[in-house]
Amino acid sequence: MGGEQLGVEHLAVVSGAAGFGASVAAGAATGAIIGSVFPGVGNVAGAAVGTVVGAGAGLFTSGAVDALYQDGLSVSSAINGGIDAFEATGDAIGGGVSKAWNALF
Repeated sequence: MGGEQLGVEHLAVVSGAAGFGASVAAGAATGAIIGSVFPGVGNVAGAAVGTVVGAGAGLFTSGAVDALYQDGLSVSSAINGGIDAFEATGDAIGGGVSKAWNALF
């Protein structure tokens, strides 16, 4: 069952919702754990770390869901899709930072 059969719009909604859900869950869990271990300062640190962990989880999940729609029900394809999405985002951020640096200096 490829993404073409269900429609691109359906894929976008499911991928976006799954990524968002993973982001919120991972971020909240990370923040709660850090905040519980180190009350006060840990809450602030937990929020910051939870944001980064949540964003990473969301990127991975969105890429994995995309791969499942495109390649069918394959765990290895989903894992590779998640890793590819994570790497592509890192490359895009690195490229943007490099362009900004070159524009300034």
